[in-house]
Amino acid sequence: MPRQEMLLEIVPETPAETDELTAGGPESTKMTAKQAFVRFFWLYKWPLIIGLTVLALAAAVMLQMSGRGADYLLYMVTEKPVDTDTIARIEAELALYGVDLNEDGQVTVTIRAFAADNPADMEKLAAALTTREGIWFALEDTYYQRRFLERGNLFFQPMKALKELAGVSDDSRYWCWAEETLYSERQDKVPRQMFFGVRAGTPAEDAEPYENLLNTYITRTADRSILDGLPGL
Repeated sequence: MPRQEMLLEIVPETPAETDELTAGGPESTKMTAKQAFVRFFWLYKWPLIIGLTVLALAAAVMLQMSGRGADYLLYMVTEKPVDTDTIARIEAELALYGVDLNEDGQVTVTIRAFAADNPADMEKLAAALTTREGIWFALEDTYYQRRFLERGNLFFQPMKALKELAGVSDDSRYWCWAEETLYSERQDKVPRQMFFGVRAGTPAEDAEPYENLLNTYITRTADRSILDGLPGL
């Protein structure tokens, strides 16, 4: 048979046949979006569930660490670490003198504690200071002197609500707890000289709740008997 005739005997695949071969046969059809989702979910449901659970737990931890959700957030910096029971006691006592700012039915104070002798703590604090994340601070006097005053930085802004009250500095920039129960009831666990104040540059409306809490504490208009069952003494 001549070569030309042999070539004519080769029957090319039709487009329909080619489509059937590549698509998996004549029974194959395109999946709908719903079918694709169901297939994806059944194939990967456990990795998805585990991943979402991990994300939820991480979010909860970050929320707790950041203090979001609390009515008041206090950054406390000491030369040495303060134990968690003492921190919890201070949080509870300060909360007695605050108000329910977020209207969740309770007054809460969260303390983020930093130790100057812990490099990791200082890195976290530096990040907070850079981003102006915090408003209310309690600084041990030696740290305050070394980190701010010696560099010509007063750090705190005047608090009009505390002017001329006991323990408040002459320029009303900070309040010291040296003569107060916050210190005296746990003096073997915390520094004697701790300066509480609002960071300079804080708008008046943001500073007001913190000034009012300190004012209420200093003037003693709360019942402290609720603290009797708490740890930290």
